[in-house]
Amino acid sequence: MSYPIVIYARKVLNGLLLDRAVAAGCRVERSRVTSVDTAGARVRLTANGEQRESDFVVLAAGARNQLLPETTALGALDLEVTLGYFVPTEEDIIKVKFLKEFEGYLWSFPRADHLSVGICAKLGQNPTQQLRAYLDEFVRDEKICMEGAKFFSHVLPSPEAATLRGRRIVGKNWAMAGDAAACVDPVTGEGLYYALRSGDLLAQALMDGQPQTYPGRIRAAFSADLEFAANIARRIFRGTFLGGAITTRMVQLLNHSPAFRDLIRDIFSGAQDYRSLKKRLWDQLGLTFVQISRSMLHPRGILSASRQPRREPQS
Repeated sequence: MSYPIVIYARKVLNGLLLDRAVAAGCRVERSRVTSVDTAGARVRLTANGEQRESDFVVLAAGARNQLLPETTALGALDLEVTLGYFVPTEEDIIKVKFLKEFEGYLWSFPRADHLSVGICAKLGQNPTQQLRAYLDEFVRDEKICMEGAKFFSHVLPSPEAATLRGRRIVGKNWAMAGDAAACVDPVTGEGLYYALRSGDLLAQALMDGQPQTYPGRIRAAFSADLEFAANIARRIFRGTFLGGAITTRMVQLLNHSPAFRDLIRDIFSGAQDYRSLKKRLWDQLGLTFVQISRSMLHPRGILSASRQPRREPQS
């Protein structure tokens, strides 16, 4: 990556956010909300069997959220399943593996004191037993020691373009944010940035007294780009280029072209959006093929060039 990645344990990050909310004047109640009624002027909540009222409610209860005032649940086509292991070992390499004709990927992500090793795929496209078999084969191939590993499985959003474009996420006295609003990258499955950003945009709309502007703010900030990504996700995972799978060609280009490597870095760091991706690909196509040709003729030279530090833009 061009810049270091900061890794937080989710529990630590959530705790920091909660502490900030308390410092800003919020009262935290550790109760399970079982029903929400937004039909009246004020919202009625049921938490731990007690009735509460509120002027406005923000629902951030995940992809399988069942609190759905005046909107619809995410369907099977808008969801993906992830399963994997938390492995108590340390590594400093991010690993990603693609499979043929498979809409998803395998990963090994290093964290502060363990690895997250897993697989993700569209819900219902592959039996769980098959996903588990792919995952266990990946673990064996990468020689990951599984002693003390803990299994996990989650259902996350993987929204279709029509869902991002048309699903209702705000009403007169309610709104949804994060996974509940399907604010997730349909290609990479990244959701944390979009969860935080959607909450920020909703807070701005509420402070301006204009909650109805929330969908427009999200679209301007990122959902139009995610909609574009949803339209190309299947092509990326299942499409072909120059006689091979797009994912295979992508890995090959990474090995031979520093310019293409920079582009992929920017995609995964969030610096490169999807809508301008095609233009950037075309703009640097000539350079990419020149670098590939040089790499084939002088492999050690291109490796040395790729290790040179990137120059920072001048202000």
